[in-house]
Amino acid sequence: MKGFHLRFEFFPILLILSLLSPRFLQAEGTITIRWLGHSAFQITSEDGVRVFTDPFAIEGRDAVGYARPPVEADLVTISHEHRDHNQAGWIQGSSKIFRGLTSNGQDWQKIDHRLKDVRITTVPVYHDKEQGRLRGKNNVFVIEASGLRIAHFSDMGHIPDEATYQALGRVDILLIPVGGFFSIDGDEAAEIVSRLKPPLVIPQHFKTEAIADWPISDETEFLAHYKDAKRLGRSQVEVSPASLPKETEVWVLTYQ
Repeated sequence: MKGFHLRFEFFPILLILSLLSPRFLQAEGTITIRWLGHSAFQITSEDGVRVFTDPFAIEGRDAVGYARPPVEADLVTISHEHRDHNQAGWIQGSSKIFRGLTSNGQDWQKIDHRLKDVRITTVPVYHDKEQGRLRGKNNVFVIEASGLRIAHFSDMGHIPDEATYQALGRVDILLIPVGGFFSIDGDEAAEIVSRLKPPLVIPQHFKTEAIADWPISDETEFLAHYKDAKRLGRSQVEVSPASLPKETEVWVLTYQ
């Protein structure tokens, strides 16, 4: 009985501590995810913080064939220093730019930054299956926004090891490459989805009409794993913690 009273007396303190955890401190709300093609997304939080991922080159020999609509951002994340992912110059506004790798691309940068209801952190990975010997390093940006955890895998080129899965933690929305050749392919992406079990998956970095001459595959290999995958026919969706699917769903966006 004495032990019970001790536990009962400490219960209010434990309750207060639980309410002060990051999950409770981060106000929940609705975010907007807009796909501009390739690995470029604009994510806008409930508080209006705009995060832009991996802006692509639009001119020169490395240009990616997607359009460049006017885009403003508060935070820009660059997973690695390849020109189809690191061209922040065309993003408008007073953006704070976070580069996942050092200036020579040889090492990872550890990033942990907060702005209003958004927090961005990094998880180090590789661009290939040989620990970077072929294409170098890559950094997964985890974007916590309005109560949701979004993992942007960019050009990840291998199946994560257990330590990487643990570092990623809970993933509510997974933005994952599926085209292969430069990154994981559709089958490998499906294996990762099976392990992480995110409620929502949005494929990226696959062949479209805009990059029809690229040596990557389209999304069909990946979608073959999901008979109920949804082609939404638009470039933008709104998501909140309350609206997340109960089981994993794949939503295919149309680039803008």
